[in-house]
This record gives sequence, structure tokens and C-alpha cells, in this order.
Amino acid sequence: MRPTINTDHLVEGNPFERVDRDRVQGMLNGYEVYPLHFLDNHPGFKETYTYTLQFNDVLDAQLLHVALRRLLEYGDWRKFGGRLRTNMVKGRRTLEVHVPTTITPDYQTVAYSHQVIRSKLREHPLGSLLPQPTGERGSIQEGADHFRDFSAGPNVPKDFSAYLSGDVPIIALHVICFADATLVSLAWPHVLMDGTGLQILLNCWSHMLAGRESAVPPILGARHDLISRASESALACDQMSDENCLLRGCTTLRLAFNVIWDQLTVFFSTQKPVNRTVYLPKRAVQKLRKQALFEIQRANPGHPDKLWVSESDVILALFVHTTALCEPTPRPVTVFGAFDLRSRLPDYIEKSGVYIQNMAWVLATPLDADTALGSMGEVALAHRRSLQEQTTQGRVLALLRKLKQQSDSGDGMTVFSGPPNAVLYPAGNLAKLNFCRAANFSPAVFRTGDDSPTRRNPPGTCVYHHKGFWNEDRVSKKGMFILGQDWNDNYWITGWGMPDFWRRIQETLDELGPFRR
Repeated sequence: MRPTINTDHLVEGNPFERVDRDRVQGMLNGYEVYPLHFLDNHPGFKETYTYTLQFNDVLDAQLLHVALRRLLEYGDWRKFGGRLRTNMVKGRRTLEVHVPTTITPDYQTVAYSHQVIRSKLREHPLGSLLPQPTGERGSIQEGADHFRDFSAGPNVPKDFSAYLSGDVPIIALHVICFADATLVSLAWPHVLMDGTGLQILLNCWSHMLAGRESAVPPILGARHDLISRASESALACDQMSDENCLLRGCTTLRLAFNVIWDQLTVFFSTQKPVNRTVYLPKRAVQKLRKQALFEIQRANPGHPDKLWVSESDVILALFVHTTALCEPTPRPVTVFGAFDLRSRLPDYIEKSGVYIQNMAWVLATPLDADTALGSMGEVALAHRRSLQEQTTQGRVLALLRKLKQQSDSGDGMTVFSGPPNAVLYPAGNLAKLNFCRAANFSPAVFRTGDDSPTRRNPPGTCVYHHKGFWNEDRVSKKGMFILGQDWNDNYWITGWGMPDFWRRIQETLDELGPFRR
């Protein structure tokens, strides 16, 4: 018999009435409804992400699976063990998650797959190519695209529509155990969560594995969207940065033409863009930053108090500056860098739990051709100033209001500033997420893989990681992500570029040279 549920509290005018009614109706049908929020529903978020973590120990795959399953059956974490579905809201399809009110033992909260390879990692034909530190000399190695066979099991769909129509878990776990190492990969459609969400999931998964269920924080905003509330706030009235540069009318068409033209040049070129991973030793990054600060001070005499840039700013600037040098004619460059809304809305973010959803958006940094070609330091400073100017709470609220208005009107969600003839360069920085330390799987260590005296990481922790895209037809000509630092504070970066771009990056690494202790 279906339960009788009191719906008297659903009063007309309640802004969350639709969510509550859908939840009640779902419970009557044997499942709970969790909505995906307005940023989650961005059309560009339908691609499937993969994230692979490499451990230098042999882990018990079954223990990992059981702990993750327990997490996704705990409180509102259940949302991530459900099934994606669609619902009509104001004439538009929006995404939601259906979770059984009672989760039975045969219900798959995770799409789990496990593979055992008897050889050591570095003796395996593909495993031997996984990026590894090269001491005091920087290096360019194979990118994540080369390791798709390690990224997910056979149960992860290539097409997003498969999540909506079948009994397909949203998160997939694929564990490969070598004789001396383990690869742990997660795959999920981007509509579910962003990079910070993954970091939180890894941390809470570790708590479950260690039996510390009480340490798992509650999920906030599982049913009601904080970002939507913030966008409607009276404080969301500040003018957006570079408002006069927003593209409209013919300039939008010109941008579209340039994007299509760039794609066609790649399609018909005899040389194709490739994905690579770059290893940058800590001391090499310090040398790059010292060079960048010198270039900044030379171009901006008399302002020493405003010339600070981070190591991440400098690494991004190296890639952007090199991209500009590779263009056949001078062109402006617009850098699209993601920033986390959680840290930019202090008056709205609660501290009593965590937010697992898409709470990141892009920041546009337009660089004129002279700046992009000028020096690495000038690019780094321009990006740092853009970040500081555009991520105040008022600016962020104004941006969210504009995005929410576009979403409600069905016009998509695009806010672009910069010249329409610019090279578009997507960039991301995951360094603050510190993935090497986010997961502590020491309770699952079955056998130590690396017992050498040079080992720096604790048992059951990650020594290398990379993100990838499960969709094979995704073509990237340009772009980069700073993956973060390893246990020796060396940097890892993944990027896409044409062969000439990578030749120039290699020349920079050669100029930095090896450092001798």
C-alpha cells in the first residue's frame, strides 16, 4: 500500500512549491525527487567527465566500492546514487534525480567495475606511459586522452540521453589493480557536480572507508538552489565588469564566425591538436615566477605593492602567451577561467554542511594582442587583476542575476566579454583542490606497492591524477588545466595544442634546464 502523505503545507505562493509537489508525487510513486539546479542545467554540462587517481599501493577494490555505496545511501547523499530524469517546468525540460524511497541490496547506487592486471604498472604497455616525475627537468608526456581505456568500465554510456532513459547509475567507479599500484577512476555527467564537488566526495568517501560516518557533513541545497536565491537577492544590483564589452547583434555573429573558422582550420589541417601532460618541477615554477615579476616591474615601475601574481597565474600565462605566439597574425586572446562561487558569496554560503552541485562559472579575461604577445608577466598580471575585479560579491551576484534571467527566458546562459575576433582560450586551475590529499584510502591498502626510501606520500594516498572526457568526439584545439601539485610540490598541467605549440613549450622547458642540488 502506498503511504498517505499530508500536502496541506503546500501553500500557493511558496517559491519552492513545485519542488515540494514533485517530491510528494514522487514519494507516492515509490521514489524521491531531487532537482538539479539552474547552473546544473547548462547545455554545455552534458558531457561526461572522468577522473583517474593513481596510487602506489594495491588497494582492495571491494572495500572502496562498499564505502562509496554506503556514502551514496547516507542522508541527502542519496541524490548521487539515483537516476537522471527530465521534467517539464514552464514549458522547458529540466533535469532531476529520482531515488527509490527504499534502497534494496540489488539496487545499483554506483556502476562498479573491477579489473586485475598481474604485471607491475611500469611493465604494462599502457601503464608504463602514465606520466611520472622526471626529477629536476620539466617534461611533456602523454595526456589523459591517451588513457581512456583506464578511465571507465564498459557500463558508462557515451551518449547523455542514455542516462535519461535507462537504469543507469549517475556515478561510475572503475578500479584497476596492478601488482604494485592501483588506478581508481570515477565518471559522471558534468550536470551532477563540479571539481570542488568531487573533492568533497573523495574526502567523505575516505571518512566512510575509515568508519567515520559521523565526520561526513550534510549536503546543503540538495533540494533548493542557493545560487538561484542569491541571483534574486536585492544585493544583486552591481554592474557587471566590462558591461560595455558584452557581445550583441552583429558582433555575436562575428564571434561565431571566428570560432567556426578556427574549427575548420583544425579539421582540414594535416596536423591535429594533441593532448599532453606537462610536469613542471617546483624550482622551475619558482624561476618562471621570478622572471614574470621582473617583466611586470619593468612594465609597471613605481607600483611594487600591486605587482603580486601567484604561481598558478604564471603557469597559465606561460600557456596563453605561447598560444598567442603561435598565431599566424597578431590577435587578441580571451581567457576563460573558472572560479568557485562557494568562496565568492560569503553572505550566502552556510558553514554547517557542503554544497555538491555546479557552483563554478567562467571568468573572461580579455587581452589585447600587444598584451598577449608582450610577455608572460604582463599576461599573468592582467589575469590576476581581472580575477580580483570580477569576483567581488557584488559582481558575482550581478553575473548570476543575468544568467538566471537568460535561463528563465530560454535564451541559454552565455555572458561573453571581449573582442569578437579574439582567440578563445579555456583554462582551469584545480590546484586549490589538492586532489593528492583529498582521498585517504589507507584502510583499503592490501599491499604496499612502493617501499623505496624516496617515497614521500602516506599509504593509500594518490601520487598522480588527471581529468578527462569520456566523449571521444570532443575536439579541443586550445586550452589547459592546472591539475595541482604532487607530494614534492611539483606542478602537473594538462593541455591541448597544435604541434607547434608543444614545440615552443618544450623550448621553454629546455631553457629552464635541470636544477642541481
